[in-house]
Formats: sequence, structure tokens, C-alpha cells
Amino acid sequence: MERIKLTKSEKVALRNVNNGRGGCVPIDMDARRYGRCVFHLQQLGLVQAQFEEGGTVVDARMSAFGLDYLAYNPHLRNPFPWQPVATIAATAAAIITLLVACSITI
Repeated sequence: MERIKLTKSEKVALRNVNNGRGGCVPIDMDARRYGRCVFHLQQLGLVQAQFEEGGTVVDARMSAFGLDYLAYNPHLRNPFPWQPVATIAATAAAIITLLVACSITI
């Protein structure tokens, strides 16, 4: 299962829903931001939520996919950007190879 990039607020909201407090706004977050986070988590398929007209979360529960995702990634680590690391490593290897080849021919 691939990791999903989540913001810090979305991680807090997901943990809140997982702990059975989906309708309660965490202390360190305002209701509008919490509503946006839960809405995005719902779009990703991690939670199932009900909202009032203003975007306030009435209730939110973990979806089956969300429970599986938390079982796979319990610390909610974001995906690591391997592409730039691989590019830098390949460039460094090419430079080292070039330097070694130049020093042998001298």
C-alpha cells in the first residue's frame, strides 16, 4: 500500500477520528480547519463523515480503507521523495567515475 501525503493537521484529525472522537474538534485546532481536514480525508477515502451546512463536522468514522491504512502506516509517515535522492546519487557517481577515469589516464 502506498503512503499518502498528509499535512500535520490532517494527521491530527485522522488520529482524532481513529480514537472515536470524530465529531469533537481537537483542542489545538479550530472547527473550520478541522472540517477541511476531515473533508479531505473523506475525499481520500480514509474516513466517512457527516457535515453541517457551514462545514462543521457532525460525525466522522474510520472507513475500512482508513483502518487498513493505519495498520500499514501506524506512525502516519509521509512518502519519502526518492527521485531527487536518486538523481543526486547518480550525479555524484558520475562525477566520481569521471574523476577516477581522468586520474588513471594522466
